[in-house]
Amino acid sequence: MNSTKDTLLKFKNCRLLRDDRIIDDDIWVRDGKIVNPEKVFYDEKCYADEEIDCKGALISPGFIELQINGAFGVDFSRNLDDVESGLLKVAKGLLAHGITAFCPTVVTSPTEVYLRVLPHLKKRTGGSHGATVLGVHIEGPFINVEKKGAHPPKYIKPLDKGVETVLDMYGSLDNVCILTLAPELENALPIIHELTSRGITVSLGKNWSHWLLTRHASLVTKRSKFLFCDVVTNYCTPRARSHKNNPKLWVKPLRGLVEVSWSQVWSKTLVFNLICITTGHSVANLRQGEEAVAHGANFITHLFNAMLPTLSGPIYVSLYTGLVIVTDAISAMGLEEGTHTIGQMKVEVRGDRAVVAGTDTLCGSITTMDKCLRVFKKATGCSLVTALNTATLHPARTIGIQASKGTLDYGADADFVFLDDDLNVWSTWIAGNCVYYDSNFPQTTVKVINEVHLKTENSYSCIHKDRPNH
Repeated sequence: MNSTKDTLLKFKNCRLLRDDRIIDDDIWVRDGKIVNPEKVFYDEKCYADEEIDCKGALISPGFIELQINGAFGVDFSRNLDDVESGLLKVAKGLLAHGITAFCPTVVTSPTEVYLRVLPHLKKRTGGSHGATVLGVHIEGPFINVEKKGAHPPKYIKPLDKGVETVLDMYGSLDNVCILTLAPELENALPIIHELTSRGITVSLGKNWSHWLLTRHASLVTKRSKFLFCDVVTNYCTPRARSHKNNPKLWVKPLRGLVEVSWSQVWSKTLVFNLICITTGHSVANLRQGEEAVAHGANFITHLFNAMLPTLSGPIYVSLYTGLVIVTDAISAMGLEEGTHTIGQMKVEVRGDRAVVAGTDTLCGSITTMDKCLRVFKKATGCSLVTALNTATLHPARTIGIQASKGTLDYGADADFVFLDDDLNVWSTWIAGNCVYYDSNFPQTTVKVINEVHLKTENSYSCIHKDRPNH
């Protein structure tokens, strides 16, 4: 019998993502961590207290969202009166979409907003109350005013006093995980060095402006490691397309759509070095980008802000090892269809789109992470493993938490999501506990092996409908 007080769980009859492969294997969990069953059995002479039949589900590490401006009516940059309850509301709602950890994002705002909001967006461990809060992603105000997009220009600031400017703007950086700034700004490089030395992930610009990063960009990719795929609303609609005779790569800046001829980027000599076509909040050139990376910048945010054509092509192959998908969702995500008041604006939710009420003007993304993955996989023709890595392993590596999250390796947190082969979410688990279950999918069943070490009866009540009473 087990000599430990913690329940040892065995998840069986599952297919899981591990080491870039989908394999048939079991997952063993104890004390919120994934454990090596061989060591448990041979070294500790232990058997599972409970066996959980996963009914053939695909098990992926929990999804990690690095950029979400709000959801379910909550805007992290505007809901100032009760920041913590808004954070909890979003954290709870994200569980239904397989997200087990996230970075609430605050965009360009006046200093008083940062000073008021950031202390309340605290890092916290996830559970039945909601997904883990990894820390805040601050986007602005140190961006290029020439590429402000939807960011209010009156709040955009220079880095005129170096690091002191950053501290004056945000106050304490204790709750900050990611900071986006334009690397070409004066004093940016020493600030990047200082921020990264404090463990903060620095992203470059919102993206780099209007040029193709081709041959030399492979160096930046290798050194900076990861890119954000900004999955805007249009990315996930039928408007993402290619024409039979003249295929186009549709690039979406914040205002309007720009067509770039596919022939401009499609060539055997360039395709394997191509990163993307870019638009956005920075006018940094390649040299400035490389210098920023040399000073510690971790990745380039919003660098890939494009609607994928339906054409499946190798143009994206070179990106897969460093591609991170984010929703960049606004507060209308998760709201029912109809008209809602968000801040000072009337917003109408129509299917997968949020528009200014009475118009067809898009407000931003309301597409959930699980749907982003489904669309990305279909649009690119990539493998299931590739798609899942963009929302699990890659974001974990981006912020340096891959030892505990983003994988199903031994020793990692037991944060995972049950999926079908179409990437629909069956259930979400944090620290080995079920925190969300979709009743439309097969019920997972539990076989009690060792009643002595049972957890409380309601530990699995959200998913294990047929668990025996004890």
